[in-house]
Amino acid sequence: MEPDTRPYTLHPLKLGFEVTDFDLSKVKDPAVIKIIKNDVKEHSLLVFRNQGTLTPEEYLEIGAWFGDIEPPILNHEKAPHKDIFRISNDCSQGMTRAGFSGWHIDGTYHPAPPSHSLYRIVELPTNRAATSFIPFTALLDSLPHEKRKVWDTLWTGTDDAKGIVHPLIYRHPETGKPVMCVHLGLVDHVYQNYGTPQQKDFSTHEFIEDIYEAIVSSDLIYHHEYQTGDLIISDNLALGHIASEETQLPRSQIGLRIMDRINVAGKKGPEK
Repeated sequence: MEPDTRPYTLHPLKLGFEVTDFDLSKVKDPAVIKIIKNDVKEHSLLVFRNQGTLTPEEYLEIGAWFGDIEPPILNHEKAPHKDIFRISNDCSQGMTRAGFSGWHIDGTYHPAPPSHSLYRIVELPTNRAATSFIPFTALLDSLPHEKRKVWDTLWTGTDDAKGIVHPLIYRHPETGKPVMCVHLGLVDHVYQNYGTPQQKDFSTHEFIEDIYEAIVSSDLIYHHEYQTGDLIISDNLALGHIASEETQLPRSQIGLRIMDRINVAGKKGPEK
């Protein structure tokens, strides 16, 4: 089955595509799974509408199309499965303040960050609180030449206890496009020319401010306002994301928000 015979229609969003009237729980054909995987690889973000009837097992099966599931480091007792990260604006229902501390990809504290992230809205608050996404390749292509040269020399450490240091900019292991490994909320050290005789510390404050400003001043950000039953499949390495401030508002103000996230284990760490 070729992409032009895909059993669903892609409707363009500002970033990626949405798919309507297609039930992921019924997908068993390897050819259809291959098309979905290729579409995610090409477009980085697919939003499948009306997937509210998926069971936790079916949701995990979809995640496993892309590789081994990466269990969350910590989780909530209300999580529907040990491999599904439960997020909420109510601490009795899920982990609060997740994904809010800064623009990031998931899992920068791993030697190989997750290749894909899946997000399923379980309970939708009244404000449809958004997750925002930024395409890293397009952002890098938009940078002034001198800024890009500096960013190309930078490396970040996000967990000193493990000694994990990643290059800021590297080639995506599947597409070969330039992407970034960054978590602005977890950076504790920034280095220039890491691992060379020219290695030196770089201002963490300047690093965070510079990247933040480049992102928010661009016209590349896609704000996804959720609808009931939304399931997002994203290329975690190609896109930065952040939960909006509205996702953190209390249940008493916007109603209950519950999201279940799945991470797919990365196969290869960022390399220069």
